[in-house]
Amino acid sequence: MAKPPEEVREGLLRLIDGMGLPSRLGDALFAPGNWHQSLSTRFPDAPGLSQVLARLASSIQVAPFMMRLDRLGATSGGGGKIHWRFRPASEPPGLRALVDAIQTVSQAEIAPTAHVTISYRAPGKLSTLRVAPVYWKIDEFLLVRGGGDPYHYEEIGRWPLAGRSVLPGGQLDLLDHH
Repeated sequence: MAKPPEEVREGLLRLIDGMGLPSRLGDALFAPGNWHQSLSTRFPDAPGLSQVLARLASSIQVAPFMMRLDRLGATSGGGGKIHWRFRPASEPPGLRALVDAIQTVSQAEIAPTAHVTISYRAPGKLSTLRVAPVYWKIDEFLLVRGGGDPYHYEEIGRWPLAGRSVLPGGQLDLLDHH
């Protein structure tokens, strides 16, 4: 997975706060510290698998990329649940490159879409809204184990993306100085 840094989470929270959505979601709001972009399918928690996946992950060479989250809407989840999530108007090419690299080394079928889910059990549908864009420079990915009560992700490994990224329009990445 990729996890948005605090400043991205805060930007997304400001957007939903401004629309009064936290009160509408109540306890169905997924904990912001758990917000993420999925990059693979879930793997079983089999003995030794984490070490194999970590070794494979260290071989991935993909450049950092920018994701422009500028839509908020609902999708259908399994079991009749409704998911609310931020997404970009179009998928950033860098995301496809990273997912393809993960699929190549893991031999897993992967088909994630560009999004950050803020609720996996929203109380109702939400028409897709255009929102002020929040830019997220994805410059690393993580291997995590999910579980617990409250649900959380335990970090197993973290790897930087390598290379110089370019923003849309051919501009040099202005966010490289963080």
